[in-house]
Amino acid sequence: FPSHDTLGGITGALDVMYVQARCYLEFAEIENAMEAFERTKNLAAHRGIWPWHYLAEGYLARNLANIGKVTEALEIIRKERDLIANLKMNNNLGIFPDLAELYIRYVVRDWERVRVLVQRLPNFLLVRHLTLVLDDIAGKKSVVTFIDELPENTPREKIYKLVAFAEREVDRETIALGYLRGALEIAARVKSREFFLRQSPALLNLMLKIVQEKPTVFLEDLAVLITERMKLGSGKAHGILAPLTKREIEVLHHLS
Repeated sequence: FPSHDTLGGITGALDVMYVQARCYLEFAEIENAMEAFERTKNLAAHRGIWPWHYLAEGYLARNLANIGKVTEALEIIRKERDLIANLKMNNNLGIFPDLAELYIRYVVRDWERVRVLVQRLPNFLLVRHLTLVLDDIAGKKSVVTFIDELPENTPREKIYKLVAFAEREVDRETIALGYLRGALEIAARVKSREFFLRQSPALLNLMLKIVQEKPTVFLEDLAVLITERMKLGSGKAHGILAPLTKREIEVLHHLS
């Protein structure tokens, strides 16, 4: 990774640092990801390049929400809005705290606030996803068409689509397991983890069943990450089966 001093341009090293942080995040290397986002945030503030600052800080706030520190996460969002309001320049920086808050409100299932935020944000992927969640809650059928039309050109798109199918069929366990196995097979090749950790309790239960069926190194690691994520949160997650310990995974591995 190049040093900050060797990279010039308008954003300097910030774009590279952000990509590095996102890669750490997708590989579920949370500590490395948060350190990288913190470095990005601080360097961006030092240079006065505020979009990168608020983008990175938004992921720090999201992580706090993921580990159950919702009050602290929302306090970051509040301070961001105050600082943006005091900037003596025309800007659209309010998008960044809105987007981070949208994720946090989704985590805590504050659907009323989610509805307000999706109505004023641009049509980002997260916005489209949560708009569909709201439609599903309201009993609308737009979700089915949207999932069927999702692209599947890259591994990420294929994973997203298969997981969406699994969520749609979650009440038909055999079908949902088939979609989820397909998504996990692709994920094992590209080392994608974090996306799966953000799924619903129902899908997390199915992942744990898949681990029990045929443990692999990737699936064992994923089961441990699910356990750690739960411990970082409230200590238990409503509706999620007790995750496997490392010893239980080892025993299942030998049984298979």
